[in-house]
Amino acid sequence: MNASQTSTCVQGTHVVTGDGLCVVLCTGNDTYISGIAAALAAQGHMNAFDYSVRRIVYVFIAFVVVMVPLVIVLNGLTTRERPAFLWIL
Repeated sequence: MNASQTSTCVQGTHVVTGDGLCVVLCTGNDTYISGIAAALAAQGHMNAFDYSVRRIVYVFIAFVVVMVPLVIVLNGLTTRERPAFLWIL
């Protein structure tokens, strides 16, 4: 969408005062915004930033998956109390 398209109304646009008449020409996948989304999805390749973010997220997930059960088990073994195991249920 460029500045010369004065008759285009996108999601989130609102009129504060006045009257208006609207003719809907396209909906759903046929809209201008949907075309932009399809073009972005068609690129499909990851750049270095996307790859780095994905790797960091995987490291965080692995850390949580390993540490949470480990802490619960160690707490149960060292304190001989069982409330920690009740949180699992």
